[in-house]
Amino acid sequence: MPEPTVRCACGRTMTPDAPRGRGSYRCGCGNRVHVSIPILRGSQCVGTHLGEACRLPPAISEPLPLCDDHFTSTGLRRYASWWKLPDDELAHLIAIERTRIGLQSLGADSQMHLDHWTSEMAEQERLLQHLRTPQGRREAREQADREAHGSVYFVQSGTAVKIGKSINVPQRLREINAPEIELLATEPGYTRREHELHQAHAPYRLNGEWFRLAPPLAIYINGLRTAQGLPPIPTNIDNATPTL
Repeated sequence: MPEPTVRCACGRTMTPDAPRGRGSYRCGCGNRVHVSIPILRGSQCVGTHLGEACRLPPAISEPLPLCDDHFTSTGLRRYASWWKLPDDELAHLIAIERTRIGLQSLGADSQMHLDHWTSEMAEQERLLQHLRTPQGRREAREQADREAHGSVYFVQSGTAVKIGKSINVPQRLREINAPEIELLATEPGYTRREHELHQAHAPYRLNGEWFRLAPPLAIYINGLRTAQGLPPIPTNIDNATPTL
């Protein structure tokens, strides 16, 4: 709401008398008056200056009516592009910003962690932007299709087991460069499930996708084999020297 024009009895236009508060005016002739000015929602900036209400019209109305100066000084301008985002993206950005502010509050000791986190967030943002492109959406659909129709396989060579993924397991077996391989079991899944299995059996990792056939891994594989109507494999060979 623009500042109203108030005229003195002497004919001059009175000016706002800020120290006396909203609605106070004074004239060069010495007269002072106070008028009631209704505040309409969003009609003026809700910021303050030196304890007094801001008198400038708002430059934005959401999330709060703020003039251009207060829009910048409150820091909200930094987040202006967020307000039109879908709820899930907005929640993701808010979580990131909270983490960033939390790391900054730790002081100089947190700089290494902050730099690492910033680098990771930049990579996530790059991937997010890529997913918004036609190629990124196509790749996401293809990945989802692989997750739905792919397989995680367990291939034995000596006393080592390879945990890998493939859309075409028989073809993948022909490509594995290892002696005397044997397919032990498969299960539905792709990248996500493969990663979960690699993490679960990380203590037995030999290199890459190859793991020592330790009892926990053998027991897990036997569970799959039983469901597929296959006989179990030995579970007591973990003391053997791993071979590839």
